Amino acid sequence: MGYQPEPPWFRARQLAEYDEADIILVDYRLEGESTGLDLLRDIRSRGLLSSVIVMTGHGSERVAAEALHLGATDYIIKDESFAQLLPEVLARVVRVREIERALAAAQESLIRAERRAAIGEIVVALSHEVNNPLMALSAQLDLVRLDEAKLPPASRDALALAREQLARIADLLRRLRELDHEEATTYVGGTRMTDLSRSPDGDDGK
Repeated sequence: MGYQPEPPWFRARQLAEYDEADIILVDYRLEGESTGLDLLRDIRSRGLLSSVIVMTGHGSERVAAEALHLGATDYIIKDESFAQLLPEVLARVVRVREIERALAAAQESLIRAERRAAIGEIVVALSHEVNNPLMALSAQLDLVRLDEAKLPPASRDALALAREQLARIADLLRRLRELDHEEATTYVGGTRMTDLSRSPDGDDGK
């Protein structure tokens, strides 16, 4: 069996899959039975974000419309003005990618800001709802401590444990109030949680 070189569309598919390019320029007419639209479908089905420009022959407006429907960023007709228009189309696509990236970054910043604001509101409400009964309970434990010597060993141990847990709750509330940015960790299932058991300097708070 003689050597058969890979058709251009197959090589383009490999490049798109393993070395995602910013822009892929693909001709509608490829060697074999596949077309540029087949390659475009393959690129989009793999979730690749490359901008795809489809080149079509003169009078192929239907192909151009289908390409845009399939997710092509732009198209260009191969006529006498092709060489002149190609740099303009490429520059336009580059500009679109820059705008999309800027919008994505701005959206992410907005989401993070809204999340921090929501966390701040929750912290204020939580501190108010928990801190007041916490102080009352701490005061009651202080009264019990006045007669701690009269308590049996088991009760004294329980009292010490209760005060330790109250101190831990108070410390967690303090850390919540000092939390000025999101320090979340992604766990199994995509759940994101902020570990308040660790202090900002990296120790475990013990």
